[in-house]
Amino acid sequence: MNHGSKLIVILLLLILNSKVSAAAEPQPEFADYLFKNHNFYQAITEYKRFIFHHPESRFINNAYYQIGLCYKCGKKYDLAHDFFEKVLDSQPDNSLKKAACLAIAKTCIDEGDFEAARFELDGLIGDNPDEPSEIYYWKGIAYLHEYKWKAAQAEFSRVTDTKWLDKIQRFSPHMEEALHLPYLSEEKALLLSTIIPGSGQIYAGKVMDGISSFIFNASMLYLTAKRIKADDYTGAVLIVSIGGLRFYHGGRQNALQAAQEANEKMNLRILNKIKE
Repeated sequence: MNHGSKLIVILLLLILNSKVSAAAEPQPEFADYLFKNHNFYQAITEYKRFIFHHPESRFINNAYYQIGLCYKCGKKYDLAHDFFEKVLDSQPDNSLKKAACLAIAKTCIDEGDFEAARFELDGLIGDNPDEPSEIYYWKGIAYLHEYKWKAAQAEFSRVTDTKWLDKIQRFSPHMEEALHLPYLSEEKALLLSTIIPGSGQIYAGKVMDGISSFIFNASMLYLTAKRIKADDYTGAVLIVSIGGLRFYHGGRQNALQAAQEANEKMNLRILNKIKE
């Protein structure tokens, strides 16, 4: 065997040996099994055990990421953030970096911090200009939770990947309904009850509250007029200051709140349909 042949054989043996070594490298298989079966806290224990016993393993970042997912599923959002940040601090490969950033954004959505979620997603778009569909999808989802239907639609319209388009297609009829919701005017409700006490509540659908407010304010007005007619100006002032103005302004605020609640109810109904 000549020198060149010997060199080729040695190289092949080295390659084979490296593959065998990589295949034999321990992996957190039991922890992965627990995670897949939704035993999240047991999985966390096993991932941490793996990290302790194999601190130099190339699967450490994956273990950190999985621990973050476990905490996210258990609604321990602060701890989830911590472990996703551990992944990013370790400068992982691009695919795991994207997964960790997406996980942080989704955790922010779960927490209700939608602005922070969009901040994370905007950063991801710059790092992944060739495959932004999933990122646009989650930006749209963040807007949905704030009932910003038009902004959500704008993000969804940027999605081109079939996988994410299929998801959007499932709830597109509800999106269309959301864009044409018959919102009540909060300003109108407030103005109506300013002019005629109780009318704003009636406009907002709280008829009995509106009637009660009208009757009470009318009674205060009647009693005030009666005191004035009897030259009891002190009594008239007391009725107005103690009862009349307090309930008059309270009625205005109740009208505004009733309109807000009616709009919130419509928004939440659509959001729940989309979540389903």
